[in-house]
Amino acid sequence: PREAHTGSRRSDSDGEHHWMKSAWRQVLVVLLPLWGGLGGCAVVPLDGGHTPSHHLAAKPESRIAARLAAEQPSLDPANGRDSAIRLQITGYEAWEDRLRLVQLADQSIDIQYFSWKDDESGLVLFSHLIDAADRGVRVRLLLDDMMAINQSRLARIDAHENIELRLFNPFSSQRVDALMRPFEWLAKERVNVRMHNKVMIADSLVGMVGGRNIQNRYFWIDRSFNHRDLDAVVIGAVMAELQTSFDDYWNSPWSVPISELERTPSQRKARKYYDALEELRNSEAIVAQFAPATSGTLEDYSISRDMQAARIEFIADDPDKVTHREARKFDQLDALVE
Repeated sequence: PREAHTGSRRSDSDGEHHWMKSAWRQVLVVLLPLWGGLGGCAVVPLDGGHTPSHHLAAKPESRIAARLAAEQPSLDPANGRDSAIRLQITGYEAWEDRLRLVQLADQSIDIQYFSWKDDESGLVLFSHLIDAADRGVRVRLLLDDMMAINQSRLARIDAHENIELRLFNPFSSQRVDALMRPFEWLAKERVNVRMHNKVMIADSLVGMVGGRNIQNRYFWIDRSFNHRDLDAVVIGAVMAELQTSFDDYWNSPWSVPISELERTPSQRKARKYYDALEELRNSEAIVAQFAPATSGTLEDYSISRDMQAARIEFIADDPDKVTHREARKFDQLDALVE
């Protein structure tokens, strides 16, 4: 953050620190393009010329729609007011909700996360997303580039014809060496602005929002320690707000297809990787590890169990925060509190 002007003079040490930081920025601005040129990498395309897409309208014949109609017959999202919500208290239920909704989706899955780890939960969920794509579900996966280090693996996921993966506000130096990222962080203010949104939408009918990323520790299956966090499962009229926010991020010029950053592998190599993920998912060790989080069956799973009808408003920042960093959401939060 910039230093506030209080009218007092800076000390000599403060001035020296400011001068050194400015000098380093100028040096790095010069060095980073040279480093990139030596690596033979292209400039990250932030011109917004990517193919736009938008959420798909919900279909009443989908399995999720049929379950919701049976479980919540009085809920009418069409009136623009009815919504319902359930908090995900435990890591176990947070995992089961994600797993079951991916398994039930017939039409579309939209996912937006800050961090997706390469641990068991990340790999197993990737495997289930591949299954969904294999049965014709359109998958849009938007990840923040800060934590997307293993991009060759992400490129294999993106290679599926029904999956598109984009990275938000990507680093330029990633095409050379991940070790250069801290230096680019100092040289470019824009890479300090990250996407911490965490949203999952299944068939445009059910959404999950909250604090959990995709990592073992969020689902209480890590062998060392686990996080306590909170998400919410929502249905009804509020889904329109989730979909609009996701589409805004997805179609932002700051969201770059990974196919423009990383070479797309052949279908043979990609399918070999998908098979390896499935083998891992079905291994005895992984089944045992996830057993506490998947106690029931898909047939027994209830989407709207313990949900409460409520007036729900979804608030998210805008993707153009990268260049327009004023805090525009506080007025809305103040109004909700009042």
